[in-house]
Amino acid sequence: MAHNGTVLKSAFIIAYVIFVSVVLVISIIANWKIAQKSGYPGALSLLMLVPLVNLVVFVIFAFGEWPIQRELRTARGLGPVSS
Repeated sequence: MAHNGTVLKSAFIIAYVIFVSVVLVISIIANWKIAQKSGYPGALSLLMLVPLVNLVVFVIFAFGEWPIQRELRTARGLGPVSS
């Protein structure tokens, strides 16, 4: 009977590791896309994996001016491009 408990625990651990790995990969991909769309390098999203540093990156993303916003403001300040 003890053998069945060990097999069940092992199966649960394997399933848990697979689940956490899938969630981690999806999270990295999503953060990478968000960083790129906001004008930051995608690799900046890897800092989200570092404890405490991820809070700083989150605050920068949330409250800082994104490079894409600076470009847009500059473009609007220049007016429409004449052809």
